[in-house]
Amino acid sequence: MRTCTRFWVAAAMILIGGQVWTDDGSDYRWVSAESNPLAAKAAAPGAKAGSKADVADGEVPAETPKAPAGQWRSPVRKPAGGQASGRDAAIGKTPAGPKRLPEDPGYKPPKPKAVPGPAAVPKDGSKAPRPGGAAKAASPSSLAPTLSPTDRSPCDWCGDCHCQGTCGTALRARACDAGKDEDEDEGFKLLNLPFLTDRGVDVRGWLDQGFTWNPAEPGNRFNGPVTFNDRSNEYQMNQLYLIAERVTKTEDKDWDLGGRVDVLYGTDARFTTATGLETAWNEGERFYGLAMPQMYGDLAYKKWVFRFGHFYTIHGNEVVAAPDNFFYSHSYGMQYGEPFTHTGGLAKYQWNERISFTAAIVEGWDNWTDSNKKASFIGGVNWTSKSERTSLAWALISGNEQAPGIESTRTLSTVVFTQKVGEKWKYIFQNDYGFETNVAGTDAKWYSFINDATYEPNDKWGFGAKYEWLPDEEGARVSGIGVRDGWQRGITLTATPARWQEATVGLNYKHNKNVLLRSELRWDWVTPLGGTPWVEGYGPFDNYTQRHQFLWDIDLIAKF
Repeated sequence: MRTCTRFWVAAAMILIGGQVWTDDGSDYRWVSAESNPLAAKAAAPGAKAGSKADVADGEVPAETPKAPAGQWRSPVRKPAGGQASGRDAAIGKTPAGPKRLPEDPGYKPPKPKAVPGPAAVPKDGSKAPRPGGAAKAASPSSLAPTLSPTDRSPCDWCGDCHCQGTCGTALRARACDAGKDEDEDEGFKLLNLPFLTDRGVDVRGWLDQGFTWNPAEPGNRFNGPVTFNDRSNEYQMNQLYLIAERVTKTEDKDWDLGGRVDVLYGTDARFTTATGLETAWNEGERFYGLAMPQMYGDLAYKKWVFRFGHFYTIHGNEVVAAPDNFFYSHSYGMQYGEPFTHTGGLAKYQWNERISFTAAIVEGWDNWTDSNKKASFIGGVNWTSKSERTSLAWALISGNEQAPGIESTRTLSTVVFTQKVGEKWKYIFQNDYGFETNVAGTDAKWYSFINDATYEPNDKWGFGAKYEWLPDEEGARVSGIGVRDGWQRGITLTATPARWQEATVGLNYKHNKNVLLRSELRWDWVTPLGGTPWVEGYGPFDNYTQRHQFLWDIDLIAKF
């Protein structure tokens, strides 16, 4: 009779109050959203925020409706006598809800179970009653904090990942999300193929296309010695870039194998080709070409990585890959004072978390095969401060880069200093110093000072400024148009001793993880040094008529 009475009272309370309460033995109870019409109504489109169901138990409703999900609700209200009254007493016991997490309200660590002693048997032979009577349920079993019921996750307990409410659940969810690593979200990846990712192979790429406006409208449509975005008032598809890479990892094992292949198609391919490799592919092509700037294999052993093949140089701050540069255009130091690629063998040793060493034997500057058959040496050291806010990199390359039979040595030293200032500012200073013996019967030297400063107020916008000063004292590095198209067409290139300078200001807008918009204003000017053949009215810009140049450019990078 008592069981039937409880059943009908519980059924009546469901119809009247619309809530199902379950008890796990604590003062808190689980509300099942699947059987809760008020909770479903609050989660339905058009539900009014601030309804009685929303503000039950003193919680402030979220600004967006919560998806239906169960919750542990406030303590059962008990009179002074300690027994549940009213609706609570009428409902009685129902099947327990999901196990309570340590972060949930009402959670209590499980008490160690006592070893049961011999049960006291009454003299009349009947079983002794349990302490507390039938109203006392067994305490819930413990649950690891990393586990959760099937309808909840540690960082999204209310079911709405965009919830901006002020209730305890929403605050905990946002605090948990804030602790996630931003690198976990890499954005959309077109070639995220399971059979490759399961083997540690990452396939990615991007499309970079832009436009450069030159108000002087030079007749030859070239922006003087400015490369990469070298065409004036003309659309350029600079890079259609594809990478397949497997990074070596030796944290959990001693040995690992990896490698990388880069393929580049576009107008930038002309500046990244290696003698003896892509030069044979792009014969007859004036502006667009195909390049393979990297193709190497890695063998890793503990703190060592051994690399064999064709790879980018370790010199300088700027790189060929468009997404890794703040500015669309490049400095003279990167364009003329440094190599782009090498072919050979490289070894890197990670001494500790802050210092690494690099050494390599290669086929010189931008060669697949070196015609003089003389190898060049590369060495480098990288240091990062304990706070990771300061870093310093030094690289050196030395070897013979002249034609066979000419005794010569070209040496380049590059220093890159990086300093983060606060959380939004970053300053980069780069110095190149190069010299070469027996260049057309004389010794030549060049050096550059490049200053970059960037400010990123948020994760969308970035602003930057750059100033460069590069004296080419013998005119051995920067000359004429400065593009391979000009050389192939037989245009006379005048190697003129001069001091080259450029100042650039620009902005970046990151629409999301995949889309980056860059724009800049650039001013170039040159000062001839003693003995120059230039006269008034002649110079390297505007089809050999000016000694200064103004550019505005914009480009869009779409990663995939």
